[in-house]
Amino acid sequence: MTNVLRIIVLTAGFALIGATATADDAVHTNKSKFRIPYRFNEAEMERLGAREVRLYVSTDRGLKWKMAQSVAPATARFLYEADGDGEYWFSVRTIDRAGGMHPATRQLTAGLKVVVDTVQPQLDVKIRRVRPDQVRLSWQGRDAYLDVQSIRLEFQQGQQQRWLPVRVVPQAAGQTAWNVPAGTEVAVRGTIADLAGNTVESSDAIVSSQAENDSPFFDTGTVPLLPPDELDGPIASRRDRYISQDGGSLPQLTPLTMPGRQLPSPQFTSNGSQKAERSQSFGNSSDGLVPDSQPDPIDAGGVRTVGTKQFTIDYQIDDVGPSGIGAVEFFVTQDEGRTWFRYGVDEDRESPFEVEVPSEGAYGFSIRVRSGVGLVDSPPQPGEDPDIAIVVDLTGPKADLFAPEQGRGKNFGRVLLRWTVDDPNPTQKCVSLAYSASPEGPWEPITPWMEDRGGYLWELGTGLPERVFVRLNARDRAGNVTRVVTPEPLTIDLSRPKATILKVAPVR
Repeated sequence: MTNVLRIIVLTAGFALIGATATADDAVHTNKSKFRIPYRFNEAEMERLGAREVRLYVSTDRGLKWKMAQSVAPATARFLYEADGDGEYWFSVRTIDRAGGMHPATRQLTAGLKVVVDTVQPQLDVKIRRVRPDQVRLSWQGRDAYLDVQSIRLEFQQGQQQRWLPVRVVPQAAGQTAWNVPAGTEVAVRGTIADLAGNTVESSDAIVSSQAENDSPFFDTGTVPLLPPDELDGPIASRRDRYISQDGGSLPQLTPLTMPGRQLPSPQFTSNGSQKAERSQSFGNSSDGLVPDSQPDPIDAGGVRTVGTKQFTIDYQIDDVGPSGIGAVEFFVTQDEGRTWFRYGVDEDRESPFEVEVPSEGAYGFSIRVRSGVGLVDSPPQPGEDPDIAIVVDLTGPKADLFAPEQGRGKNFGRVLLRWTVDDPNPTQKCVSLAYSASPEGPWEPITPWMEDRGGYLWELGTGLPERVFVRLNARDRAGNVTRVVTPEPLTIDLSRPKATILKVAPVR
């Protein structure tokens, strides 16, 4: 296939865009044959009496040039086929009726640089168990033109069938670790591409429950490893996880943790399987927060998430005939429409209809209306989609909170708060932070409800207690709220002791 390089050549001199192009301006392609279109000023070409346009190429970065093609001006493009992979510099000249060259300069300069790259990058993805309950993912990509922004990593563990993303800093090499139930099987896979679009995949898995040698996957002397204790969960160290106080632009901050230490287990954990607090009780005055409303649930035709086994379904009946309504029947499915059961009849035949389900899970409902003379559509058939899908979620998110870390140097006066939150039914703004002088409250807000970025850099203000407890609040789409409080207070000390030399005395 011919690749089109959409580069425009301007005016009669055909100076390619970026006539002083640098190596960073190069166009990367994995096709050896490509078109270079150009555009010209017809009036200028007529004035010059242009009879041909020449394309010159250099394969040694401008040391030597040779003419690659000559075309009539109206052709409006060159078709070039490279001899192989490498960097190709292009320059064009217009030849007039008298044989003169425009521009008339002797020295050719590159107006277009093209890197032809047909070789796949290399990617090594490894997963290692560093403790019975902790695994570490390491990756390393290699290519002369690696596109680090294209890195995609996923993991699968235990009995789950779905692949979940591992959020990492886009870079050629790195590592991250997270906690798993002891002995859990974990599989990982990754893809990365180069700037030309060549891609490669790599995967690995661990089955053994025994911890392996904790040596780095690659040479720490040449590869910038991520701090292994940055975050618990499959999230690598990333500067943009420490968001600013106002949620605006991200500060250029040095991570407060240092590489070389082992990843700690979460110090403060709330198990999502425990009974979760409801959002109605969360937004009280002791929190200092105005409770945000949950995202609007999706109505009929989508999925709605509720935090109770008892709920109502609103419905509307159209096209009612003179015989009126004889009955309103509801049908339920728990396997996405593969099997259906008659749930019940709305006795008063008026919306809403009260529903109670036995347990958590996904339910689908469809409605059938019988006319006064007995006319009704057939009940839902196997394979038929429900009118509405409802997820009943009574379990709060699983939330882990790490020990707060006070900053030094550039980060003096800041505290790094880190956490992980996991829930199958997340909402967009699912976490908030608060502090108090007592673990029982009252609580003052550090942040409003915000997106889960795994970390927050708290700018310490004046008037704080000398010792504060920190609380993480995590909620899901159903409104279940989990709270985690640090068991030990953080000592706030912004003083910087100074020493003054009083005198110097000789030692006798």
